Amino acid sequence: MKELIRPNYYKDENGTDLFHQFEHGPMPIDAGIAFCYMNICKYLQRAGKKTQDPSEDIKKVWTYFYEYKKLIEIKHEGGGEQDKDLMSMIFGEVSNIDEYLSIMIDSLESKVADIKRIYEEDE
Repeated sequence: MKELIRPNYYKDENGTDLFHQFEHGPMPIDAGIAFCYMNICKYLQRAGKKTQDPSEDIKKVWTYFYEYKKLIEIKHEGGGEQDKDLMSMIFGEVSNIDEYLSIMIDSLESKVADIKRIYEEDE
């Protein structure tokens, strides 16, 4: 098997990363399949361009490919019980796109502020 990249800093407080959440819930498998596919395309496209050595991007391609393959197999075997309409999952109780985007912007601004605060404390 190719060398894969799955750093600990992508894990949540329960020790699970997005791949685990796609495989076992609560994230929909269909979203995971699309996520992996797009990341394969992204890292193939940028390999050797962001840095002269493409090896890290190639490792990421293989990481996403193996997860993509695993999710396709789970879906084919009848898995993905957690799949539901992606838009209703994303929007939840939100009735319009403007309200949803406002909530997302607030969340992102909060996360950026937290990151800035951590870096300022380290200086």
